[in-house]
Amino acid sequence: MAFDHSSEYQAADAADDVNRELGQAYVEPGSERGELRILDPRRAAVLEAWGRTLLPGDDAWPCGADVPLVGYVDRTLALAARLRPVVLQALDAVDSHASETAGRGFTDVSDEERVAVLTWFEASNPLAFTLLKELAYEVYYRDRLVARVVLERTGFDTRRPVDGIALDNYDRTVELLVEVAERPSIVREVPA
Repeated sequence: MAFDHSSEYQAADAADDVNRELGQAYVEPGSERGELRILDPRRAAVLEAWGRTLLPGDDAWPCGADVPLVGYVDRTLALAARLRPVVLQALDAVDSHASETAGRGFTDVSDEERVAVLTWFEASNPLAFTLLKELAYEVYYRDRLVARVVLERTGFDTRRPVDGIALDNYDRTVELLVEVAERPSIVREVPA
């Protein structure tokens, strides 16, 4: 998992636990689809609405609900059991706060009300909010639909670092590397 160690995690007491768990929870692209293992249907719907609000999309960009966010988070939680309570409680808190403030669950409120609920949650629980935000961004930007839009708009192929590039002549590449390694150093040592 390509986790960015944002400032919210660096400041939080639980940063090490979160990063350690995420580091062991790699979800293979394409495996996000399928039956849910951890999330129940209500929480899955709350997470989908969260993704739609966090990444609303437009005519060119897919929204957060167009990528397999729910399946990705579910698979991550299946691999990172210590993060389950953080995510499940976050989804419950967002849904409960929407019910208390708007009289309807998070999935049933307007976009503006969802933004207000997520703003409240970010302020009250930055660690859980950042965890879900990072998971959403990760699955979003590795999705093939989004990668295609990035390539069309910027010329940058987001899949290249993941998929790599073909080497024309591997034998010649090794020869060149050996040649470079045998060159004298261009750095001189300075006495201490």
